[in-house]
Amino acid sequence: MQPKNKNIILGVVIGVVVITIALAAFWLGRSSSDSKSTTTTVVSTATVTSTTPTRSTGSTTQTNPPAPSSGPYTSMSAAVSFVEAQEGGMSAIDPATTWQPGATLNVIHATPTGTASYGGDFYFFFVNGYLVGQETFTSAVTSQIIDAQTFAVTFNVYLPTDPHCCPTGGTSTVQFWWDGGSIVTIGSMDGATM
Repeated sequence: MQPKNKNIILGVVIGVVVITIALAAFWLGRSSSDSKSTTTTVVSTATVTSTTPTRSTGSTTQTNPPAPSSGPYTSMSAAVSFVEAQEGGMSAIDPATTWQPGATLNVIHATPTGTASYGGDFYFFFVNGYLVGQETFTSAVTSQIIDAQTFAVTFNVYLPTDPHCCPTGGTSTVQFWWDGGSIVTIGSMDGATM
């Protein structure tokens, strides 16, 4: 074989080896990055693996990140104890109707204790054992669990000149939805308090 032919063959072999290594590196890098993108999501200081639900609100679709790791109020009894220990005293109102074990958003409905007249309705919102919000109504009519992330309150609407005894604005319903990072109010709170 002539030296010129040997150099051509050697060049072809080196080229094939280089291409093979490059393709192998590409496929290894691709499969490695694919597996990294589906393993875990870091939120706060905890690593959480979960699906990310979406909810359509009007013309916008929002994607929810997973909730943070568990806090101190994961059970209904722990959340009730927290609410009832609030300054001034609170009394939970039938917590089994507002707390849904296994739900993302859990709620405790309470009213102040030791007041001469009805002290209003307080709703404490918990996600994964953490208090994430609170809302107050002068006079709630009903409340209900809508789904694992949504809670609704129907309340008497107070107009600016209404006395405490007699709201004249009818009723209104507002929903509270956990969007994965905060409580989102759907509907108006106008007239919810005096």
